Amino acid sequence: MGYGRMIPNGRMEEIRRYNQRIEETSDELEKEIYRKAKSFRVPYEKLDMISRDSAEKIYILNKKRKKKRFIKIMLGVIPLLSLILFCVLSLKKADSIRSMTKQNQAWTVKNRKK
Repeated sequence: MGYGRMIPNGRMEEIRRYNQRIEETSDELEKEIYRKAKSFRVPYEKLDMISRDSAEKIYILNKKRKKKRFIKIMLGVIPLLSLILFCVLSLKKADSIRSMTKQNQAWTVKNRKK
């Protein structure tokens, strides 16, 4: 007989249940949750509660990630839009100044001839 550590029958039964649950599910996220629960030695009876809570937490985390991504995008887009607006307005102003000077030049040339 070896001197290795023996796994109690109850724990072996839990491991068997976890392995069965992992094989039955098709969702990779759910499989990962079961693997983690198995490695943390969570009692099988609490598994439904844990998986429900995990799904809620994952949903909340995804929602927070989307919000942060949106904020990052807006922080990049707003300065870019303001720069474009500034350029457009300055070009418009320059255009109006050019047209005014052309009109003034035309007016002065016209008055000089008289």
